[in-house]
Amino acid sequence: MGATDFFLPLDRVQRALRCLQEDKPITRGTIQTAWSLRPFDECKRLGLTPKHEKQMRDLFPEAIGLLVAETVLPKGPSDKLIEEGDMLLKINNEYVNNFIRLESILDDHVGGTIDILLHRGSEEVDCTIRVGDKHAITPDRYVQVCGARFNTLSYQLARAYNVAVEGVYICEQSGTIPLTELISGSFRLDGEGGSILETVDHRPVPTLESFIEVMKTIPDMSRITVTARDIRDTHILQTYVIQLERHWSSEFKLWIRNDKTGLWDATDLGKALPPKPLVPRTARFMELSDVTGPAKELIRSFVRVSYYMPVRVSSFIIVI
Repeated sequence: MGATDFFLPLDRVQRALRCLQEDKPITRGTIQTAWSLRPFDECKRLGLTPKHEKQMRDLFPEAIGLLVAETVLPKGPSDKLIEEGDMLLKINNEYVNNFIRLESILDDHVGGTIDILLHRGSEEVDCTIRVGDKHAITPDRYVQVCGARFNTLSYQLARAYNVAVEGVYICEQSGTIPLTELISGSFRLDGEGGSILETVDHRPVPTLESFIEVMKTIPDMSRITVTARDIRDTHILQTYVIQLERHWSSEFKLWIRNDKTGLWDATDLGKALPPKPLVPRTARFMELSDVTGPAKELIRSFVRVSYYMPVRVSSFIIVI
């Protein structure tokens, strides 16, 4: 027998409750930097001076260390201002050495700026950073089409892989519910960690809105080119040729979270354009040498047949 306990700080919960009681928005601030609490011995190896260590110990007798920048997301508010390994000393001329006070300051300055004093090596660094809205970079909508689901890349996932909070992310490559969604999906790309789309049908899709507009113009059963980056390694651009399948997976919907009802509201984005008509073409056969004998004429009887499987009938257990 064993037990695991989780002790969560209640200060942010109390703040959220007060905001609800006062009918105020529950703001969540971020500068897109992840911090970790490092002991004083490790901070001294990073360059912390005895002067600042004494000031911190005098102000916070129970302190065991300082907050050190662990991850700074590209293109975020802190990019090129804060570096990994920077030690946090002050915010708005106030010494800060714990997460509770840091989060409180960020939540109270959404849309504004804060002045930060950092200790980088043996130097002090001052910078002014605009505080972003964490709600704005947390997806509240997704698109369902071709048996897959797409949303704007979230801050939480971007922080896990240290990438910029931008782009259309394939959050689910193939549907599993309802029964009509038991398909392989047109957007089953090779990115095991998940893929961030760059272009669809040779058109850039930097936002979810642009992706919707592009998908509206592509006829069903079209073979198109898609470029994407694996979230685990965004330096490499991958190119895929896929066939859009809108027959077995006909739904094309935008789902938006409704914070008042707690449900997801769906908007139908329309039916797929009909497939392009087949155009008859004259076949060209390869010419073999006369030394091949009867095989020279037999080559015209060979046919290559290709197929794809829009619906998987194996490896699924269907309970009715």
